Amino acid sequence: AIVDEVELLGDRLRFRRRTGSGPDSGWVSVKLKDKDLLVRTTWTPAPVANLVGEAVSGEGASGRDQIVVGPGLGYTHRWAVNIGDWDPVGGLHGPEFQFLLGLIAEEGERAAIPKFRKFDDQKRALMSRLLIRQAAASSLGHTNFD
Repeated sequence: AIVDEVELLGDRLRFRRRTGSGPDSGWVSVKLKDKDLLVRTTWTPAPVANLVGEAVSGEGASGRDQIVVGPGLGYTHRWAVNIGDWDPVGGLHGPEFQFLLGLIAEEGERAAIPKFRKFDDQKRALMSRLLIRQAAASSLGHTNFD
């Protein structure tokens, strides 16, 4: 987790969590015997450009500007597809499946999907590849990979 220092009293730190998991705020020991439990850093997330190339920021709870999109912000994206409920018209050769298949630029990746024997496995293969690309694009702050 990344935390902001609110107050430091000896080896006790009052913090506010910026990213990661754990309590939103509280007190913690910075050392235990000779082991550092927290390490001070000057890390700040890099500005992320929006579609017109400007930094995207918003007013944070602390009153400071903070970036609201992009990597390093502690947000969790969850994407899920219920393969059992997804029944594209026309199956593997239908327009929906073929459109989504066409979103995969790499020929080898695209060609591997129809080679699965069962249609549910083909759907899983397609969706897993698309979701991986979506996660990568989101974490890198990309809107496309052109």
